[in-house]
Amino acid sequence: MKSNEDIIILFNKYLNSQCTNAELDILLQYFEMEFHESTLRELVQKELDQFVDEQKQDSDIEDLLQNVDRKLFEQIHQHKTKRPFSHYAIAASVLIAVSIGFYFIPFKTIKETPVTLVKDIPPGGNQATLKLSDGSTIVLDQANVGVISESSDIRISKTDEGLIEYHVGKTNIPASAVSYNTISTPKGGQYKVILPDGSSVWLNAASSLKYPTRFIGDNRHVELSGEGYFEIAKDAKKPFIVKSQGQEITVLGTHFNVNAYQDEGTTKTTLLEGSVRIDIASSKLSKLLSPNQQALVNNHSIKVSDVKPEEAVAWKNGQFLFKNTDLKNILHQLERWYNVEADFSNLPDNRFFGKIERDVNISSVLEMLEISSNLKFKIVPDASGKERRLMLKN
Repeated sequence: MKSNEDIIILFNKYLNSQCTNAELDILLQYFEMEFHESTLRELVQKELDQFVDEQKQDSDIEDLLQNVDRKLFEQIHQHKTKRPFSHYAIAASVLIAVSIGFYFIPFKTIKETPVTLVKDIPPGGNQATLKLSDGSTIVLDQANVGVISESSDIRISKTDEGLIEYHVGKTNIPASAVSYNTISTPKGGQYKVILPDGSSVWLNAASSLKYPTRFIGDNRHVELSGEGYFEIAKDAKKPFIVKSQGQEITVLGTHFNVNAYQDEGTTKTTLLEGSVRIDIASSKLSKLLSPNQQALVNNHSIKVSDVKPEEAVAWKNGQFLFKNTDLKNILHQLERWYNVEADFSNLPDNRFFGKIERDVNISSVLEMLEISSNLKFKIVPDASGKERRLMLKN
């Protein structure tokens, strides 16, 4: 019996018209399907072609797969089979990759391309450093559970779940005496912090958040570099303000994601719940966001569009999620999570739909990209001699 990974590879080869007769037999036997192969191929290919022709790049790919599943079930009932089969098995043939954790659907059928195995690099994890107001630093992933810093009436603790939280007393101090901490994640790192007001922030790889150890005055002000997901504690008297990459986000209590990496070219703010206001001080522009809207800030302009927020917060939920995502964007994500250096020269205009868990080695992601395209990848030594440079093969 083939492993789940083998079946997923065969299924993707099937969608790309790459399966040999022997491999097709294995795939059909795995799902106990004994009707003619052309029925399945024609059905799936027709749905994929229609999906691309109608340019539904922003649609939910799972809706497409479920539609294929429904039509497949109807089609099978028109054929006589040699032994009974369950609807679950039929669904598995189309939704197998979704249930296991990843799937890839290419935009076009390609010729067979062997998967290139690469030097494996493990995924990132909970890694961060906390810089205190006195300049000292704490490596959070190495710190023991419990109190990691304590001064006057401010206590910082690491919980059993591995996150950082603040316990602040009620001592009144002037705003001029407020101190600041900065939490920073490296490439290959992520971390969650609970701020002194009870707000929660998840930091993605290669990101940092500067914030006061207590919020005093008329607002709660923090500075973000990189990417963060925010769940803000409500306080109508103290708006929460996030400064990042030329913009300010003002909220009272809400859930939103901010992608403010400098190498992305634009700053994306995606709102899941509540409302926020985006301000650009240099141009005096301002926009209000409603749930399921995204603001793109670029060259002193703000563009607001309706989106499905799942893609923006996939990283926080432990996934890579690509919906009509170009290769440059994907390589940026791999750079940060696997701590590699990607070569962005001469990239083809390939775009991908796909989902894969972030807890897999880099080889799993690259293999799925290769299966879904005519691309081949390699990892070679960087300037330090470590095999950390990700490139396309010629």
